[in-house]
Amino acid sequence: MANENNSSQTTTPVASAIAPVGPAISAPGASEPLLYRQAYERVLPVAEALRDEELLPINVDVPSAVATAVGILPKVMAYRADAAQLPKYDVKFVSEASSTFLKAMSADAIVAE
Repeated sequence: MANENNSSQTTTPVASAIAPVGPAISAPGASEPLLYRQAYERVLPVAEALRDEELLPINVDVPSAVATAVGILPKVMAYRADAAQLPKYDVKFVSEASSTFLKAMSADAIVAE
C-alpha cells in the first residue's frame, strides 16, 4: 500500500466500505482515542486492499475538517429522510458519517506518529 511517487503529500486510502462504529460523536478530542482506533481498524482491511493508484493525497487539515463536519452533523442528520428519497444517492454516507469522522481522525493520528 506504499505510495511509490516522491510526492511530499501524505496519501491515505479512500475506502467505500464503511461500517458504523458505536454511537455518534459529539466532538473530536483527546478523550476518544479508542473510538478512533476501533474505527480505523474496522476499515483497515479494505484500505490495505487498495492499489497505489487508488490513493489520493491529503491536502486538508484533517482535525479541523472533522471538527467542522461534526459541528454540522446534527443539521445534516435532520435531512437524512429527505436524502434517502434522492435517486442514485446512498444514504449510508449520511447515516455512517460519525464513523467516517472517527476513521479519518485515527488515520491522521497514525500518519502523524
